[in-house]
Amino acid sequence: MPTALSTCWSGRCWRESGSWRSSARTGFAGWTAARILTINQLSLAALILLYALWKLLVEVAHPGSAIPDLAGQLDSSDLGIAHELTILLYGSLIAAAAVEAGMAWYYHSRGEHLREYLARTPPWIVAMQKAGISV
Repeated sequence: MPTALSTCWSGRCWRESGSWRSSARTGFAGWTAARILTINQLSLAALILLYALWKLLVEVAHPGSAIPDLAGQLDSSDLGIAHELTILLYGSLIAAAAVEAGMAWYYHSRGEHLREYLARTPPWIVAMQKAGISV
């Protein structure tokens, strides 16, 4: 008997939740696509930031806890290096979250350009582009 998680991963939850409507809008369906992409990028940045901060705080509070399998095999100098590398790794993830937030700003700034384009372009061209027809 399938579990709820396996059913969800099979795509049924995706279809039933209406996410297919959101993903269809991101192709070329208007200026709301920029808003959806902005929210997606901000959500991803927040998740990366929270994960990195959580792991960083755990590592600072309990050095070597990120690599419990190796902690018993390394001496104190190697544990110090592993601790520093772990802090560097999660610090880099925090920087990656900042880059993701920059991408959210980029998509937000494209919304106005897309609105202007849709206002100036004849409707038949926009309809062709939405249908995926290229000349």
